Amino acid sequence: MPTYRLENIKYNYNDTLETWLVFLRDLRTELNDWIPGIASKEAVVDAKEYLLKLDYAINEIEEDKKNWIVSDIVKDDFTNKITNVKFKPLNISPYCSRLFEQCDKILIMSATILDIKAFCKNVGLDPNTVKFIEVGSEFPIENRPIFKLNTAYLNYKTLELENVQRVITNAVDKIMNIHKNHKGIIHTTSYTQVKFIEKLLSKNNKRRLIHTDPEIKRDEVINKHFDNDEPSVLISPSLYTGLDLKDDQSRFQILVKVPYLNMKDRWINTKKEADGGSIWYNWQTAITLVQACSRSIRSKDDWAKTYILDSAFDDFVRRNKLPLWFTEAIMSTREG
Repeated sequence: MPTYRLENIKYNYNDTLETWLVFLRDLRTELNDWIPGIASKEAVVDAKEYLLKLDYAINEIEEDKKNWIVSDIVKDDFTNKITNVKFKPLNISPYCSRLFEQCDKILIMSATILDIKAFCKNVGLDPNTVKFIEVGSEFPIENRPIFKLNTAYLNYKTLELENVQRVITNAVDKIMNIHKNHKGIIHTTSYTQVKFIEKLLSKNNKRRLIHTDPEIKRDEVINKHFDNDEPSVLISPSLYTGLDLKDDQSRFQILVKVPYLNMKDRWINTKKEADGGSIWYNWQTAITLVQACSRSIRSKDDWAKTYILDSAFDDFVRRNKLPLWFTEAIMSTREG
């Protein structure tokens, strides 16, 4: 397979999409010519499948060039050669419509629709044709309290301050001491936060931490926590979704900061600008927040305490649409 084509790309984010399309078309031609000479049957199957995906991507981009961007160009840390180029659409509603058009009636069930207008706009539904039914949670409030500690107002600049880092870490230390016999999880919004918490945390609590790593498979890290008989604590900026920490796998969770989406991400930044404001951006942040607070309470008989350290949390809740079942669990205390 002509991987050298990818490794030696000279294009970058400033090049037009048409320039990238020329590359993709050339890659498709070379791959198609390459397949007959592949000896392994399994490799041929994989190559043909990749070719189909490449064809689909090229056709979709050509159909609506303004809707697509190069969202990420990934390079190897050692060779500095390109290993992956990602293309993403800014507006997904055309693709959702293709699915919705297959049915007369559609039932969408989720705990994180939150803002129905933002949801409809994002997936291309006419709000006038949508019936939104919001129900409460069957999980008792006392099983899922959210304690807003107002430890510090956190943003990019304040998080660089050593005194703020110490205040945050001291709060984490105190909570971990309260839950010294419990497993838990600490949600950060960056690996920089993971590093300073690990550095400043007391020795006993530092030994309990299990952190994720971009170089280590996610399941490997999670299984280490699951299989641990000690009160281990996961710490990560990437475990907001897809994690089932039921029962004793987590009796407390800490959110260091309101999980605003990373504006350094090219797709997120472009999407926010294309949206013409902060509605989509804040809606997605609210979804991430609710998802994070749901990692450790997985049934009506399960329980866990959630601690929010960022004092910006109050303002975010006031300004954004969050479900009643979520806001009714919020408590104001410095003790938890």
